[in-house]
Amino acid sequence: MSPRQALNLGITFIATDRGIEVTGVLPMSPAQEIGLELGDVITTVHGYPAWSAEIWERLMSNQGFVRLGILDARTGKVKTIYVTLV
Repeated sequence: MSPRQALNLGITFIATDRGIEVTGVLPMSPAQEIGLELGDVITTVHGYPAWSAEIWERLMSNQGFVRLGILDARTGKVKTIYVTLV
């Protein structure tokens, strides 16, 4: 994921073996609007595993509608979220 793409979604992150772990959420961003919080892990993008920043960058290369699989840090459950990038 490039810095521009992270800013489009409104997050800072680190790539982990589980996916893209959210380390920060920008105020008034698409990420905040969909409820992403510190510690959440993006596990899929458009149904494909998001195990590395390279895969994430390839799948997130276009602005617009994105389907994300999120491992909720608070509940431990995976949920699907739809977001439009700016």
